Amino acid sequence: MVLIRKIRKEDYQAAAMIWREVIDVPVSDEDLAQIYRKMAEDDRCFTYVAEADEQIVGLVTGVCVPAVPFPNGYIKMNGLGVLPEYQHKGIGRKLLTQVEKEAVKRKVTRIGLATGLQRTDAHVFYEGMGYRKTSFWYRKDPVSYNENLTRIEKYEHAADEAERLMKECPEAGADRIRDLLRELETYYTGEDWKQDFADDEAGLLPDSLKRGVLSEDRIYDLLEEYRPGE
Repeated sequence: MVLIRKIRKEDYQAAAMIWREVIDVPVSDEDLAQIYRKMAEDDRCFTYVAEADEQIVGLVTGVCVPAVPFPNGYIKMNGLGVLPEYQHKGIGRKLLTQVEKEAVKRKVTRIGLATGLQRTDAHVFYEGMGYRKTSFWYRKDPVSYNENLTRIEKYEHAADEAERLMKECPEAGADRIRDLLRELETYYTGEDWKQDFADDEAGLLPDSLKRGVLSEDRIYDLLEEYRPGE
């Protein structure tokens, strides 16, 4: 017997394993628990699990999104997965049917989802449930503050140090200056600078961020100004 019910806190670890091993989303137990705790506070979000043989064998997650032209929004499914040994037993169908019941309850007239191009078995499943392929899904991950901002701050500090040494002790600090300018030149001529510059132009970086290295002149001027031995 398969029971479809709302997720509970004690299900989070099993759900994380399904996300990783079936849906192919790398998420830790801790991160997933934090996400689901936030979702539990937002009545637009829902997750149902399939329970069989006293364990969680599948899940489906979605959110009701406000959008034009839908007065009550539409449901976007964010993930559906069933453990391999429980597939082809109608469990995925039961979970998807539960989403459709959720849509009726919320008076929503559209359900949308995205699935990987390589998941051809999933394509057959959804089309068999009456879902139509109507568009392509494009994605871009926005600025990763743990990576992009740290990188910009690193080169900003390098430029500051290079400027200070060039003013205060150009001869004694010559080796250090060369090392700093070599790092800055590699950054300025590489793809990371281009991406950081584009993100800044698009308004994706916080206003409080010091970002002189993203001007088109600062690093270039430092490279042109410094001439070892002059």
